[in-house]
Amino acid sequence: MALPAVPWLHRLCPALGRRLVVLDPGSRFVKALVVDASPGHLRVVHFQTFFGAASDPLQAETLAAQLDQFFTEAGPHERVLVLPQYRCISALLDLPAEAETDRSATLAREARRLSGLDEAALVWNAVALKPWGRLAAPYWLNLCKREELEGLLERFTPTPDTAGAEPPDLADVIPSGQALFAAAARLLPAGGNALLVDLRGGNSVVAIIAHGQGVGTATVPLGLSHLQAALGRPVGGVSLPADATLPPGRPGGALEDWAAGIRLALTEWLEDNPDSGLNSSDFRGFLCGLGATDPELLARLNQAADWRFEPWEARHTAGHPWPMADYLVAYGAALLVLRRAPAGLSFLPPPARALHRRRRALTTVLTVNVTLLLLLAGALAGGILQKRAWIEHKRDLTRRSEAALQTALDIDRTYRALNLDYERLYPVLLRQRQTWETLQALAAVRESRTNDAFWYVLFADAPSYQAGTSRLELVPAPAPRPRSVTNAPASTNLPGPAPLREFITELCIPAEGEALRRLLSDVAAQLRRHVLFRRVDALPDERRQQLVDPGVAVSNRLFALTLEVAGRTLPPPRALNPPARPAGPGRAATAPAGTSAAGP
Repeated sequence: MALPAVPWLHRLCPALGRRLVVLDPGSRFVKALVVDASPGHLRVVHFQTFFGAASDPLQAETLAAQLDQFFTEAGPHERVLVLPQYRCISALLDLPAEAETDRSATLAREARRLSGLDEAALVWNAVALKPWGRLAAPYWLNLCKREELEGLLERFTPTPDTAGAEPPDLADVIPSGQALFAAAARLLPAGGNALLVDLRGGNSVVAIIAHGQGVGTATVPLGLSHLQAALGRPVGGVSLPADATLPPGRPGGALEDWAAGIRLALTEWLEDNPDSGLNSSDFRGFLCGLGATDPELLARLNQAADWRFEPWEARHTAGHPWPMADYLVAYGAALLVLRRAPAGLSFLPPPARALHRRRRALTTVLTVNVTLLLLLAGALAGGILQKRAWIEHKRDLTRRSEAALQTALDIDRTYRALNLDYERLYPVLLRQRQTWETLQALAAVRESRTNDAFWYVLFADAPSYQAGTSRLELVPAPAPRPRSVTNAPASTNLPGPAPLREFITELCIPAEGEALRRLLSDVAAQLRRHVLFRRVDALPDERRQQLVDPGVAVSNRLFALTLEVAGRTLPPPRALNPPARPAGPGRAATAPAGTSAAGP
């Protein structure tokens, strides 16, 4: 079973994820459990059992080589060691009220009394429990020989002197009984009573849970090898050599002896704690360790014991199946280290504890630095994306500006072409309009008739009248210029003569007095009603010219009217500047020196 790689998030931000390698050693094998933990999530990613007796030098050397390879494949990790419970002494103590002020000294004194060792050869630790029964300040005390702990550390955490490298990050050293307490607190109902039995190679560890907390441990000197010999076959796919202490001639009785040892451990605890209010039937039995899920073994043990061992619920391993019963001790130790279970005691030496704290602090600093780098990288990426968006926007505006400029140039070119055509046709249109206005004015004068005696003696356009001639003189139209749109020079042609917007007529009225005024007013009124004229009025004396032959008019009876034509004048062609040169990319349109760029 290959080891999965450490998740990239754990490598990038170590404070957000941890990989634990939990080792549960025994005399016949070493169980290893690899756990990946992140905030709010814990997952077992690998489990493996390495077989080999520590007492056999050849097997011990092979086992050490296998473990070294296993540690290398596990990648960066924190190591957790489980101290076998049979190497420890545990006791449930109730400190007196006077000992509350000097709790540590009282516990140290009790540890020396229970072990019979001095403080230099002793390692102990205790954890406070919730009060129950007559116990007002209960403490769970564990102790072991210092040489036992140092031997465990030397075996699984080599020092730089022996390995030539920095020692691994040792997260904790936890007694197996305490690990069983942690697993029960996480997996079993709160406030319940349970009896957990961990099958080992040569013995079995009993953990007693009362009122939801661990209160007792015991070791039964019969283990998996004895039960295997009693069944006459390997148990749970594990084949161990028969134990030398197995009673000869009575191999089948090992099951009854094992059940009797479990029963004795619980009975002694009940006798030592009569105020607990419990009896053996109040405890649920759970079996763990190698071979714990073997159906025949469970059936035989349930026949020999006073209670029934219950199977572990599969819901605890849903999604990532793994044999929880086989590795329950290692799982409980991982829960304690990751603070997913009530706080328990630890045998981690102070130097290793200080080193672990320094490494965790360094990990936190590195995580903060990585987080800041990620934030800076995110900000930089956001800035780059924003700059890129601005550049694209600028390019789009440039393309749109160039398209608009090209459109403006096309419009200007079209306008120039139209203006040249109009300039060529303008004299014709002007003469056409002059002719039409002149004919309309003559028709209007001819239609102005009354029953009174008068006659017209002169009709002329204003320029001709002022020039002293009574006939219409039209200036010839200028010759058209060559048609050019893109390279047309500035127009210097002046428009032709102004359109004939005013006519002068003189009439002779022989009447006198009131009849004269009435007749002149009637003629002016008739002319005003014509749509061609905007204003009809008498011609001022300073503009009068003596152009009429005296022989055709009565002296002093000659009157002049000015007839102003209505409507807009015909607009002349515009004088245009030379066209601007088309602009290239990134260059504005320019015109020759001395001129300005013309718009449409």
